[in-house]
Amino acid sequence: MKKISALVSVLFILSGCVSGQEIKELTPQKAFDMVKNESTYIIDIRSVAEYVFVGHPETAHSIPAAFWDEKKQGFETNERFMDDIQSRFGKNDTLIFICRSGGRSRRASA
Repeated sequence: MKKISALVSVLFILSGCVSGQEIKELTPQKAFDMVKNESTYIIDIRSVAEYVFVGHPETAHSIPAAFWDEKKQGFETNERFMDDIQSRFGKNDTLIFICRSGGRSRRASA
């Protein structure tokens, strides 16, 4: 079963991908230590523009939770988000989600 985390100023961790589990705090140092493990990955769920122009951790994988829609002038949910996660990572991998302020990564971890 995947262990899922959210990485923000205050970090959260969710062990396992079963909904309804408690999200626990994860310090930046703990996240740094965790990604040293072979089966732990950082998933940057911000928009492509944020990933490219704002910057990202060197080892982060870009899987946006939403895409900018120019016509609507707003974000559209990435309907393939879960499929992308499941196709790239194994069921026993630990995933740490990051975003700008924590809201999106917390939702992704849930």
